[in-house]
Amino acid sequence: MRLLLDTNVLCRLVEMGHAQHAVAARATQKLSEAGHTLCVAPQVLYEYWVVVTRPLAQNGLGMVPNVANEAIDRWLTQLRLLQDERAIFER
Repeated sequence: MRLLLDTNVLCRLVEMGHAQHAVAARATQKLSEAGHTLCVAPQVLYEYWVVVTRPLAQNGLGMVPNVANEAIDRWLTQLRLLQDERAIFER
């Protein structure tokens, strides 16, 4: 079964100190081990980038853009990217 991961799950996975990090890591690991295909939509990655690059003082994670881009590249090797209708992501 394909399962769409939400932006919050991705954020919890990269935020090691967050109280929900372990829960997100265990859940995604168990789902993957059970044979589910973990997916993201381009919108999730857009939202992820905005949240993680937002300053800590503004409820973000304070990542610099190039680190956020590298994280997205890693997500794309681990998760299935669902295509949007207008192929915006490729642009």
